Amino acid sequence: MPLDPTSQFLSGERALVCGASQGIGRATAHALAGQGSMVTLLARTEKALAQVLASLPGSGHSIIAVDLADTTALRLAVTDHLRAHGPFSILVNNAGGPAPGAAHQAELAAFEHAFRLHLLAFQTLVLAVVPGMKAVRHGRIINVIRRYSARDHFPCRAACRLCQWYQPAGGRRAHRLLVIMPVPVPQGGNLGRVC
Repeated sequence: MPLDPTSQFLSGERALVCGASQGIGRATAHALAGQGSMVTLLARTEKALAQVLASLPGSGHSIIAVDLADTTALRLAVTDHLRAHGPFSILVNNAGGPAPGAAHQAELAAFEHAFRLHLLAFQTLVLAVVPGMKAVRHGRIINVIRRYSARDHFPCRAACRLCQWYQPAGGRRAHRLLVIMPVPVPQGGNLGRVC
């Protein structure tokens, strides 16, 4: 059932959207803001983030300009933001790349960068935001991974497997993890799959 574009069912929710300066991240930020969420945009370039920020509907939005691959700077920036604004109830972990190709052909530097961007940055963000989600007993984590990346590159395959690690051993969940792999959409086809 399609969402009512006039509803504000995410009113009062705070969302951190990574890779928010373009593409899937930007579209996700607009969708969340359109449903009433206060969105924090995260990407490397402050100028690009400011442009997206100015285009968002609603109020209470903010930006964090930091490179996801620099996990030390990422942790500090997100921790400072949490201290100033309070916890997030939604985390959208989204980053570009890696370039298509087989893992056995990837140069070590490219492989390490993909690992840092898709696994280490993800864990850095989880460590920063989950305590706040637990405190309010509510939260959602959405991990966006490119389909070609999941098929061809170990770091993205590992991100899918890592999701199993985050499933609770039992009992009711206060937060959830969802992995979305966008795929090219054939006419009348599916937008993605969850692993």
